[in-house]
Amino acid sequence: MVAKNQELFPQHYAPGQNSEEIDAAANEHFQRVFSAKDNEVDARIAELIETMQNFKESTEVKDQEIYACMLHGLFDEYRFLHRYPQQYLTKIAKLFGAIIKNNLLDRVLQDIALKFVIEAFRRDGRRQKFGIIVIKSFFDMLPQFPKFLEDIYQIRQSI
Repeated sequence: MVAKNQELFPQHYAPGQNSEEIDAAANEHFQRVFSAKDNEVDARIAELIETMQNFKESTEVKDQEIYACMLHGLFDEYRFLHRYPQQYLTKIAKLFGAIIKNNLLDRVLQDIALKFVIEAFRRDGRRQKFGIIVIKSFFDMLPQFPKFLEDIYQIRQSI
């Protein structure tokens, strides 16, 4: 995963960084959310968002690598959502929405994230549930995304 991150986010990488260490750190942060009990999920997501914000703003290359690895991992998991049990689908959707809500993505990645949500609505079952949960997570920000709202309106019959 780190090799792909280096390709997508070259500005966050320095030569000689230990990719296994970066992957392990990213996975450890995600596990805090995914291992949380239902009544702990929102608090764990809030903690993870704060951690990710700190990594994003850090001047330490390692922190930036962990941040990039976390984003890549989250985006990469989209293609497997239809296989997720409902409890994990809910957690990843809430996290995905919180990342959008807290402006952790640059414009390009934000556009990709919103396209994932639109694509989720074009599917049946679990992916639609994912899309609904993501939107609930950043509902108050929807007016900031007029193109996204237009896209949702155009596919409203399938939702």
